[in-house]
Amino acid sequence: MTIYVLEGPDGVGKTYFAETLSRELDLPLFSFPGKHTMGSLGERVYQMHHDKTLDVHPLSMQIMHIAAHIDLLYNHIIPMHETGKNIIMDRCWLSTAIYGVQYVDNVYSANLELALYAEKLIWDKLDYKIILLDTEEPFKQVNEDFKSLRIMYLKFASLEEGVLTLMNNGTRSPIDYVKGIISDE
Repeated sequence: MTIYVLEGPDGVGKTYFAETLSRELDLPLFSFPGKHTMGSLGERVYQMHHDKTLDVHPLSMQIMHIAAHIDLLYNHIIPMHETGKNIIMDRCWLSTAIYGVQYVDNVYSANLELALYAEKLIWDKLDYKIILLDTEEPFKQVNEDFKSLRIMYLKFASLEEGVLTLMNNGTRSPIDYVKGIISDE
């Protein structure tokens, strides 16, 4: 079956959207780097990412995210995908790429691309669809440069075939639209 990946910058409503779809369609939900998978490498990376007392180079942090993604893919997502069940995901490799470009110096961007390549090789063997949520203003307070991240996501969607971009206007309409897509497959 299909892995439906919700993407977009912080504040567009991905987590709410993913949790609603998961609950209403009774589908498993995973998120990167792994905050929904207790005891995982992703949970630890998520904690490190939000621990402002740590002094970790941005490239190192992005590579830890990629390691957590690969761990979650092999230990949870691929085995569930092989059972034939649809899966809801909150983020994928795309956010690592976009946030990496935003926060990792150009000097290290080739290193980030190489690390992402390893993860993308795994994704290329899976049936997945990226749903990019968009909104003109974030639904919550975010620390990042929302507008520049939003532009980067929209640019990716315009260049990549098969990405579904949905305007999240805060109503049920986008959720019901995606539920219809999932139910029809």
